[in-house]
Parts: sequence; C-alpha cells; structure tokens
Amino acid sequence: MPAFSLAAVFNRFFRLIGENAMLFFMIGLVGTILPSVLLSGALYSALGLSRLPWSESFAPSPFYTGLSVAGGGLIVFILSLLNQSMVTEASILRAVGKPVEVQSLIRHALANFLPLFAVQILIGVLYLVGLILFVIPCFFWMICTCVAVPVRVGEPDLGIFGSIRRSFELTRGHRWWLLVIWLVAIVAGAVTSGTVNGAFAATVLSDYYGRQAHFLPSQLFSTFVTGVLTVLSNVFTAAVYVTLRESTDKLSPDTAASVF
Repeated sequence: MPAFSLAAVFNRFFRLIGENAMLFFMIGLVGTILPSVLLSGALYSALGLSRLPWSESFAPSPFYTGLSVAGGGLIVFILSLLNQSMVTEASILRAVGKPVEVQSLIRHALANFLPLFAVQILIGVLYLVGLILFVIPCFFWMICTCVAVPVRVGEPDLGIFGSIRRSFELTRGHRWWLLVIWLVAIVAGAVTSGTVNGAFAATVLSDYYGRQAHFLPSQLFSTFVTGVLTVLSNVFTAAVYVTLRESTDKLSPDTAASVF
C-alpha cells in the first residue's frame, strides 16, 4: 500500500499537471478564468469604476461591494464547482490511463452541479457549527471534509450525505498530514498571488502613469491570477483524493473510473 504523505500528494499533483497541462488549461480558461475576468470587467465598467483614477478605486461604494459579492461571487462559485467536477473526473480517468472526452466532462459537470452545491452547503453548515462551538472543531471538520466534493464526483452512488461520511473515512489516519499539506498549499498560493499581483500592480500604477492611472488593468489581472489558482486548487484537491484512495483503500482509482 503506498504511503500517504506530502511528497506523495505533490508528486501526484505535478504529474497530473505535467501530463494534462493543455487539457486543464483549456477547461480552466474557458470554464472559469475568462468568464471571471469578463464578469469583473463588466462590473467595473457598469458601475463607472473603470473611469476613476486608481486612488479612488480603492474605496468602492457599498453598492459595488454588495453587487460584487452577491453577483460575481455566486457566478465564480458556480464556475468553480463545475470546473472541480471536470478536473476531478479527468484526474481519475488519467490516473488509470483512460481517455478523456471533454463533452463527457461538461455533461457530467452539469449533472453534478446540484449535488455538489448541496455538499458544499452542508459542509458550510458544518463549519459554521464548528465556529459556534469553538474554532478548533471548525478546522478539524475542514480537514475531514476536504475531499467530499471529489468523492461526490468519483463515487456518486454514495449520495450527498454519504460523500461527506466517505470523506471522513478517507481522511482518517492521515489528518495531520492533510493539515501540513493544506498549510503548505495555502501559503504557496498566497505567496504566489501576492508576488505576481503586486509586481503587476506596481508596473501598471507606476509614476509613469501618474495618479490618473486606472485600476482596471490591475483588477482584471488579479481576477485572472485568482482564476488560475482556483483551477490549480481544484487539480490539487483531486490529487489529494486520488492519493487518499490509493493509500486508504489499498486500491487504484479504477473503481472510481468505472462510473464514467
């Protein structure tokens, strides 16, 4: 039985990226990144913020904030769920050498959306209960349910509640490793995002442009980077799920791949 560790997960992640870079790039670009960028630009333009100097764009109106969270956030969340379904299915199929059909990925993602949404809602309620009880249970349950969404994609017969229970089972005995793995991944993502966005913003908002420079290019680039990191996060979660299956179940992902 292969051991579950930080190295095993990251090896699986980089192997998935290396072997399926173009596939993940295309489904991520078309299904998540471009729609998010277009939505962000549309909101800025519709509310007139794209015409404001950059210094005034840092204090958006309450209306803009509410619209961004309620509208943009919901759309990005929906796109992320669809992308996670496609990425997880592709990861499972490629792990056992089966071909991937983009049409099937899209069809299954649309069919999976409502169940995945329900799983996310239930997980969110669980986190909220953990926060009410104490902060530590919240983090514990976050680790225990970290692969509930991939489980729903790879083992749909389990149902919504069964997917969450299955996530608890798969993570049992590996939760300290999972805590370390997710901390490393989160820190790496935050450093990457901050460095890339900061460098771009410094270039766009340099003295060459002056105080009248607009914040829109930096906002669009930030949205693009966030979209890329979202897709990579989905691939990483799929890598965690596949690695857990191999180590915990003493199985390859063949069983999961059979449902497709």
